[in-house]
Amino acid sequence: MPQSNINSYWKLRVLLGVVLLSGLLFPISCATRNSNPLHSERYRSEPIVRVQLTEYARTRSAPLAIKGPFQIRSGEQVVARGRNMKEDRIRVSGTSVVIANRPLAGPILEIVPARDGTIVIGDRRYRGRLFVLRANGRLTYVNHLPMEDYLAGVIGCEMSLSWPDSALETQAICARTYALHEMTAS
Repeated sequence: MPQSNINSYWKLRVLLGVVLLSGLLFPISCATRNSNPLHSERYRSEPIVRVQLTEYARTRSAPLAIKGPFQIRSGEQVVARGRNMKEDRIRVSGTSVVIANRPLAGPILEIVPARDGTIVIGDRRYRGRLFVLRANGRLTYVNHLPMEDYLAGVIGCEMSLSWPDSALETQAICARTYALHEMTAS
């Protein structure tokens, strides 16, 4: 990773920390308890944002890769484990979801990468967990991630990290407020 990207990433993380500590944002905990050892501390301590991925919404298949160790769960049961799954297709086959040529039963699968792992669908990278919902021969993908990871991704996509800190802080406040509103509105 180029040095400028590393510096931008850490600049954003520090900036978000300053905004949170400044008291400008109100705390709220919408996180659900999860006994999963991967990510468990962050998933208990931060609000969890759920985002439906629209690019591959309600499709029969999508390109999928997982960077780092991971688990795939169906309910509470771990149905697969692995490390660094190279790009393959995730697809529907009858009543199963097929990942890396392995059929996995259950209407909902949860892909849980290790703490620093990443899920890649197409050319987009996602932090957090990915829920794959199978219904009517189609797949729907929902990314679950801690609020701070969501903000880091949103802020970095919505504006340049070279903008003044006050602009980034304002955008962080707006993005967090919008996300919390959407989480509590339903």
